[in-house]
Amino acid sequence: MQRLAFVWLLAFSGFGSAAASPPALLATEGPLPLASGQAIHLFKQCSRSAPQPEGLLWQPSKQEVAQLESDLPGYLDAVREKGETAPPLPPQYRGQYVSFTSAGAIYIYASYIPESVAAQSKPNGQAVVVCDGGIQFWGIVYSGKSRRFHDLQFNGPK
Repeated sequence: MQRLAFVWLLAFSGFGSAAASPPALLATEGPLPLASGQAIHLFKQCSRSAPQPEGLLWQPSKQEVAQLESDLPGYLDAVREKGETAPPLPPQYRGQYVSFTSAGAIYIYASYIPESVAAQSKPNGQAVVVCDGGIQFWGIVYSGKSRRFHDLQFNGPK
């Protein structure tokens, strides 16, 4: 009888089991490819503001993208904790990334779409620009030097 009580306690106390983790923000398939000639089009969003780059645009390194993607969930959790609008979870998102300069500083512009849309549209290196679409389509600016985000923008009402 004591053994049965111990098993019941383990099963219902959560001891020995991992806590339910929140849904993943980014899809495991990784970033969407973006051809170099398409990079400027990522800054021409029709339903949200985007940064105004100065000079050349280039592809951020895999390490820079990995750092951005590692920092992003924590930033968005903090946004949610403050009661501000953040991208809904689920879905999972896939991003396109472009490095640019503004006022002499280097940034990465990240533009995200739901994984389900990416899977259906298969952009093949084209910049993804969606008119409307709501808050599941969004962009953000990241400074790799300071590891800070700013200018979170959505494609529609928050």
